[in-house]
Amino acid sequence: MLSKFRARAELPAMAAPPARESRWGHIRGLAGRLTLAQRFALACLVVLVTGATVIGEWVSREIESGVIRRTSAVTALYVDSFVSPHLQGIEEGSALSVSDVSALQGLLSGTELGAKIVSFKVWSTDGEVLFATNPAQLGHRYPISRDLRHALDGSVHSDLSDLDEVENRLERERWPRLVETYSPVFSHRGDGSITSVVEFYQLPDELVGAVRESQHTGWAIVGTSTVVMYVLLVGLVTGASRTITRQNRSLKTAFDQQATLEQRIRSLNQRLRRAAGAKAQTDEQVLQRIRQDLHDGPAQDLALALLRFEDVRRPAAPPEEQESLETVQFAVRHALDEVRNITAGLHLPQIEGLSWKATVEKAAIEHERLADAVVRVDAEEVGEPPTPPQRIAAYRVVQEALNNASHHSGTREQWVRLESESDWVTITVEDHGSGFDVRRESSPRGRRPRLGLQGMRERTELLGGTLAVTSSPGNGTIVVARIPLRPGDEHVR
Repeated sequence: MLSKFRARAELPAMAAPPARESRWGHIRGLAGRLTLAQRFALACLVVLVTGATVIGEWVSREIESGVIRRTSAVTALYVDSFVSPHLQGIEEGSALSVSDVSALQGLLSGTELGAKIVSFKVWSTDGEVLFATNPAQLGHRYPISRDLRHALDGSVHSDLSDLDEVENRLERERWPRLVETYSPVFSHRGDGSITSVVEFYQLPDELVGAVRESQHTGWAIVGTSTVVMYVLLVGLVTGASRTITRQNRSLKTAFDQQATLEQRIRSLNQRLRRAAGAKAQTDEQVLQRIRQDLHDGPAQDLALALLRFEDVRRPAAPPEEQESLETVQFAVRHALDEVRNITAGLHLPQIEGLSWKATVEKAAIEHERLADAVVRVDAEEVGEPPTPPQRIAAYRVVQEALNNASHHSGTREQWVRLESESDWVTITVEDHGSGFDVRRESSPRGRRPRLGLQGMRERTELLGGTLAVTSSPGNGTIVVARIPLRPGDEHVR
């Protein structure tokens, strides 16, 4: 039964933490909905009120202590001036005379001093009451208290006493509290010795009134200072918070505008990439149309002209006419070969569905077949297959770079390398031929720009890539094309 009672008694204690947690969660939720300035104002209010309370209490105690010390010191000086002359007998080692006792009693009756002092004692240095306004205390010896010890050490000590010590039993019966003052009586011989201690009690009403008035003034000063500081601090923080809020709004607007601009730029880039892909396919269609037109038009006409040369040649013609006919026939045959070479260069073989590696190898094989060259290919597999525009660009870049090497380098051997890194594919075509001055070719004042290099650069840049040509006379040529795997995305070049 006892265990069951304990279990039931513990249930409320076990259920209490969730309630406290919910209250703290509610408080945190309220604090989270406050602005920064409001939270600062609340925290500042708590700090300043706490500080003002601590300072006010300290100032109040200091005021009370100061007023008590000042009042008791003035009264002690006043008492000492009238009492000390009647304590000469104590200094000479004898008891108080009857005349001295009468004089001391007369000081407290019918005088201004007596109106302020309600009880009066004279202590010996060993704790005996030598004189008291209440005769019942005469001759009693009490333990030396802390306040009496201070007086015996030579200092005036005052306090608002609750009269809870043994020697205050008779005063405690009449008054709840009195201002208690101990004042040392120094020897008239001037040696600084203390012959006795005068203790007197005052009613606290006048003193308490002065203390309260001073405390009210002190609290008013502390409260006014706190309010002024609070208003100034909250005003400064509120102004700063508004400035920060305006700046944040301006920054947010700028960020939103920048995000919108970036989104528009990204959309434009994607549209540009799609347009570039469409343009590459359209260009190939145009090239195929030109190739077909050359094959069906000028090529056929030139071939027909070559066939008719045999008909117009006369065996008995003069040597000059025969030589002219042979020259014309050679020119027509050469023009026919050039047209066929051009149409072969314009022809794009079947590369649909090929990978990056297969596309590069296809371009190298076609070049070896048409140009009687040796192309060494070092191609790695690329995980992501190329799009049709990428496939066309890769093929044309390799084809054009190899054609330039065959026509201008003076060597039959070239190297092609295919690499992939991160989101990029790099195609490098290299030869060890005569090379050329890249700066001169790129300068507006240089020779007529090579259309092949310009075409390769346009193809790669339209896909978001780059083309770099490194060459110098006698040191060969290196063409490096970098094409992004995902041309619709933004890449760091």
